[in-house]
Amino acid sequence: MIDQLQSQQEQTATKDTAVFLEEHPQTFFDTLLTMQALQLEVAQSFWLSWMELLMLPWKQSTRQQETSQGLLTAPVQPYVDLMLAPLRFSRMLVETSLTAKQDERERIP
Repeated sequence: MIDQLQSQQEQTATKDTAVFLEEHPQTFFDTLLTMQALQLEVAQSFWLSWMELLMLPWKQSTRQQETSQGLLTAPVQPYVDLMLAPLRFSRMLVETSLTAKQDERERIP
């Protein structure tokens, strides 16, 4: 008895669906396209999230490298500046003497 009732309900639902598809094919296809677009959005979201998770260790190691490089260069920079000071001073002397010679040449007619 229950099987017959269930079978009749299934047949009725199938007939109703067939009638609906015959009367409103555009609605059916619009619904299919909407479902496909939603599935594509879900797939893209899943893919991007997955890629983000895969890239996370690499990004963290890059940040750690940048941080460690910053920590290493900060204390060393004053020593580098101190070692380069004589070279900078001699460069300034050369540039000043060249400028003075050019000024002297311009003054002499």
